[in-house]
Amino acid sequence: MASSAQSGIHRRVLVVDDEENLRHMLTVLLKREGYEVSAVGNGEAALAELQARSYDLVLADVRMPKMGGWSCSRRCERGASRRPSS
Repeated sequence: MASSAQSGIHRRVLVVDDEENLRHMLTVLLKREGYEVSAVGNGEAALAELQARSYDLVLADVRMPKMGGWSCSRRCERGASRRPSS
């Protein structure tokens, strides 16, 4: 399987985790494979980031303070269903 860098495609990934060490590790590993990576510490920050930019993949921790990954995912789905398709 070719990495993102090898394929010439720059995929954007959002990492959402309240543990800073895990966010850092995932960011380093994904960037090494050629992905564009942003990282935030909770679901609320993820929603704000998703409003500002589009992502190909969101990796989110299920249990986090403020808003966990499941809640964030449901809110994203509801928001996406209200957006007009292009």
